[in-house]
Amino acid sequence: MWPDERLINLFGIELPIIQAPMAGSAFSDMVVAVSEAGGLGSLACALLSVEQARRELETIRRKTSHVGNGWGSSLADI
Repeated sequence: MWPDERLINLFGIELPIIQAPMAGSAFSDMVVAVSEAGGLGSLACALLSVEQARRELETIRRKTSHVGNGWGSSLADI
């Protein structure tokens, strides 16, 4: 498919697409959509409270089958 698959293999994704973690505009629904489409979804947590970030991360875990490989967040673990 792609001539160089290092990025795809590193992140465990299907397509070399990385969604930017845009604080204030990209929440769990965007992360799930990108992850389910085969890219790497990213959740920006800079403007979220700890409780909001926990809710968003839980929603992502619940809605996507790509937990751990198909998405990331700006927090290591909360």
